[in-house]
Amino acid sequence: MTTFFSASQDAPDFTNNVLVLPTLSVGKVGGLTVDLLAATYGLPRVGWLEDENVLPVASNDTLTLLPRPDGALSTNLEVFQDVANKVTYVQQRAPVIRNRNAAFVQNLFQWIKEARFREVVLLSSVDSARRIAEAQFYDRHAITCRYVVGGGAEPKSSRFKWPLLEEGSFDSAFKNTSFTHLAFDACKRDGLAATILTIFCADGVNIPHAFAMADAAFHYLDLSHPQTAAAPASEDEKAKPPRWRPPTSWHHLFEMASSFDATLFG
Repeated sequence: MTTFFSASQDAPDFTNNVLVLPTLSVGKVGGLTVDLLAATYGLPRVGWLEDENVLPVASNDTLTLLPRPDGALSTNLEVFQDVANKVTYVQQRAPVIRNRNAAFVQNLFQWIKEARFREVVLLSSVDSARRIAEAQFYDRHAITCRYVVGGGAEPKSSRFKWPLLEEGSFDSAFKNTSFTHLAFDACKRDGLAATILTIFCADGVNIPHAFAMADAAFHYLDLSHPQTAAAPASEDEKAKPPRWRPPTSWHHLFEMASSFDATLFG
């Protein structure tokens, strides 16, 4: 089963929140996006999830923008909450045990129902080799967000001008991303509004895809600007995503590092 452990004595209230779930798909774009959102908004970690189907992992704090003296740890399943925007994020930092995706999804959605979330938004990515019409109608080098809706979620293509994933391509696109497929089916089965935000990409330097996905999530979730940032000067600025602040852990990525220790390379 999936068990939630609160970070404080007062358990958080998730009622009518939107739950954002990243998927461990190509390029890990979903997880990188949650890192960006949590770091930029300075979201508090309100708890942890424990499930026997997810490999355990622990590391030093991955999100804090300044060194922490209290020795905070990051674990495999963490929960962050944006109370002002009524959005909750789960960050998954370890893979599901082989052939245990179905069991994990079943456990996770039992917790989702008990917590009374109103909608699930899956942040996923698809191997660019599986594109059907992307190269025909869009700049193949542009990062275009696509989406899939189900369970009563409202299509928003006219509002954001995002293309829906092509008709009939859902099974093919998520063939190797069984968690996405199973979670989306679980939402439809339970009558829970669900949306998949996805980007075509390949494994490699996926930081630009994470920034593009964060922009899409900002618009889809109708987020306000972070309270720590300067207030937007106009309505036009308010409608634009904030300046994303990568977390400390990203400083070790080769495409983000400004310097390196030359002694490591002889």
